Formats: sequence, structure tokens, C-alpha cells
Amino acid sequence: MIKRLLTRLILAVVLPVIWFVRAGGDEAQRHSRRFSFCSEFLSLIPFQLGILARRLYYERALARCGADLMVCFGAMFVNPGTTVGDRLEVRPYSMVGLADIGDDVSLAQRVSLLSGPRQHSGLTESGEQARTPPERVRIGTGAWIGAHAVVMADVGEGSVIGAGAVVVEPIPAHALAVGVPARVVRQGLQPGQGGAR
Repeated sequence: MIKRLLTRLILAVVLPVIWFVRAGGDEAQRHSRRFSFCSEFLSLIPFQLGILARRLYYERALARCGADLMVCFGAMFVNPGTTVGDRLEVRPYSMVGLADIGDDVSLAQRVSLLSGPRQHSGLTESGEQARTPPERVRIGTGAWIGAHAVVMADVGEGSVIGAGAVVVEPIPAHALAVGVPARVVRQGLQPGQGGAR
């Protein structure tokens, strides 16, 4: 009863936010800015109320959102084209760019899942800011990304990325990768080994 009432109350707040994101035509850049604004705003709501508000928002705003999404305080998605599977956990202060994320994935606190390796483009010959389109990063089912890791390339199914690692090259399935830049130190991980489920 109380959970249903809370869900309706939060929907009353979240639905106008979703309308705000979708209003104003088809211009992708404007839509992306509104999406980012709303993501940042909702990332600041604390406790279970915030987790519920973010889940309700992302279920409606992301390109695809599976069941049981948990996005903790300070964490957010920055690209509405992102797709996520079931049971994704995004711990506090993590940021997710353009990505395809499988089922049963866990992102520890302060993980940066960037939209590919090129985040800053520089200037064109005429002095204007060059725009590099985002690249979609794929995170396989059952992957676990450790605290403070930066991911700029694909991570295979069942793989584990160690805390503080910087992934600049694709990591194969069922591998443990650590370091800067991340390198594979063990392959053939089974569920339950090295943090993998």
C-alpha cells in the first residue's frame, strides 16, 4: 500500500520531468541536454526515494531499460540512447555514457563508463569546436566493474574490471583485467570468481 502510494507520488514528479525532456521538437542535441539536466537533478534525491525516482525516470527515458534497475545517489546516465538489461546496479557517483549494458551487471562507486575513447575533440581549422560523435560501449552480461574504473572500450560477458583500471582496449569474456591501461591478468573466470557473479 505505502509502496504503491510512493510510486504514484514520485510518478507525479517524474512524469513532468519526462515531458520536459521530450518537449521541444526532434533536435537531438536539445533532447540530450534536457535528458542530462533531468538526470543530474534526479541524481541528488537521497535514499530509497531517490532510487525509486531514478528507476521510474530511466524506465521511461532510456532507449531500453530492463527490470530492477538500481541507480544510487549521485549516479546518472548522460545519453538517452543507452540500453540496459535486467538487474543493473549503478553505485554512488558513477556516470554512464552511450552504452549497451547486459543483464546482472554491477558498476561500483565512481565508475566512469565513457562514450568511447574520444571525449574531447579539439578545434577545427576555422577555430570552431570539433564534434566527435559518441561511440557505443558494450558491457556484457554478468560483468563487474570495480570502483573508480574508467571504461572506454567493450567489456565481455562475465568479466571483472579491477578498481581504478582504465579500459582502453576491448576486454574478452570471462577475463579479469586490472591496471592503467587495463590488461588481462586472468582468463576463464567462472561465476563467483574474482567478483564475477
